[in-house]
Amino acid sequence: MSEFKQGYKQTKVGIIPEDWEVGGLSKIANVEMGQSPLGDTYNTERIGVALINGPTEFTVRYPIKKQWTSKPTKLCKKGDILICVRGSSTGRINISNDEYCIGRGVAAISNKKQKGNIDFIEQILNILSEKILKLTSGSTFPNIDKKTLNEFSIPLPPLKEQEKIAQILTTWDEAITKQTELLESKELQKKGLMQKLLSGEVRFDGFNDEWEEVKLGEIGEFKKGTAFTIANLKEGSIPVIAGGKEPAYYHNEHNRIGKTITVSSSGASAGFINYFEEPIFVSDSFTIKGKKSISDTKYLFFFLSLIQNRIFALQSGGAQPHIYPKDLQILHIKLPSLPEQQKIAEVLSLADDEINLLKNELEELKLQKKALMQKLLTGQVRVKA
Repeated sequence: MSEFKQGYKQTKVGIIPEDWEVGGLSKIANVEMGQSPLGDTYNTERIGVALINGPTEFTVRYPIKKQWTSKPTKLCKKGDILICVRGSSTGRINISNDEYCIGRGVAAISNKKQKGNIDFIEQILNILSEKILKLTSGSTFPNIDKKTLNEFSIPLPPLKEQEKIAQILTTWDEAITKQTELLESKELQKKGLMQKLLSGEVRFDGFNDEWEEVKLGEIGEFKKGTAFTIANLKEGSIPVIAGGKEPAYYHNEHNRIGKTITVSSSGASAGFINYFEEPIFVSDSFTIKGKKSISDTKYLFFFLSLIQNRIFALQSGGAQPHIYPKDLQILHIKLPSLPEQQKIAEVLSLADDEINLLKNELEELKLQKKALMQKLLTGQVRVKA
C-alpha cells in the first residue's frame, strides 16, 4: 500500500488534502444545454441576439459574432463558460464576452454562489476537456450530455482556496494570451512583408534591375523521393519526409544533405511546402533546389509558401490526392537578380526566426502552466486562502 503525506487522503480522483471534497461538477456549477432556434430566425443583420452554434464561432478565448437570431431560445450571460458538446470539437472551451443565444452544439456553465469560483471551474474544465475528448473519441458523432457533464468527479477545495488557485492560474493564462496575440501579430506582419517583397512592391536600396517572369521548372532542380516502408526503417535522428506535414519516422540515413524544399506527393496534405536546413530522407515527396547562379532555394521556398493554397488546389486524384513535379514546374514566378533574391530570403528568414522564438516561448509558458495546474488542482501545493 502506497504512503502519502500527513494531511492528505486517497480518493477516486487521486490523493488530495483532507479538507478537500470530491464531487460532481454539479456541486459547484450550473450546466445549461443549448437549444437551436428555428432556422428562419437566423440573420446577419444583427437583429436580435448573437447566436453560438458551435466551434465556428470559437476563437482562442472569446467567441466572435457571425450570425443572430430574432427569436432566441436558451441564453448565456457574460462570463459564462461555453463548452462544445457535439462533434469533433467536443470539450473545447471559450468564455462568453456578452449575452448570446446558445444552440444545441454548446452548453453554458456558470458557478453556484458560495460553492464555486467561475475561474476555478474554467481551470478544472481545461483538464476535463482531455477526458471528455477521450470519452467521446470512439463515437461516430462525438457528443456529451448534461448528466455526464454534471457527474464528472473533480477535487473540490474550499471556496476561498478555489479563488486563490484561480487567481494564480489566471495570471498564467493572461501571459499565454498575450504571447499568442504577439505571435499572431508577428505572423500577420510576416505575411504582409512576404506579399510586398515577393511582388516587388517594396524593394531594398541598391536593387533596380527589372524582374523576370519565368517558369519554376526553368530555375528549379526537381528530384523525386525514394520508396520507403517501415520494414526499411533503422531508427536514428534523420527525419523521413513522406506525404504528411510532419516527419513520418526518424531513420539513420539521409538522401538529401539539406537546404532543400520538400513537397508532399500524396494524401490529404499533397502539395504541402516545407524547407529543411538539415539532412533528411525523402520518400513520398519530391524536392526542389534553386539552380546555382540563377535562383536561391530559400527565396523559392518563400514564394511557394505564399501561394500554398494555390498549390493545394492543384491536387488530382480522388480518394488519394496527388501532386506531381510537373504540376509545379509550369508555375510562373517573379524572379529578381540572385543578390536581391538572397536579400529577400535573408529578411524573411529573420522574420521566421522571430516567430519561432515566440512559438518556443509560448510552448514553454503552456508547459509551465500545465505543471502548475497539476500541483495546484490536486492540492500537491497549497496556497494560503
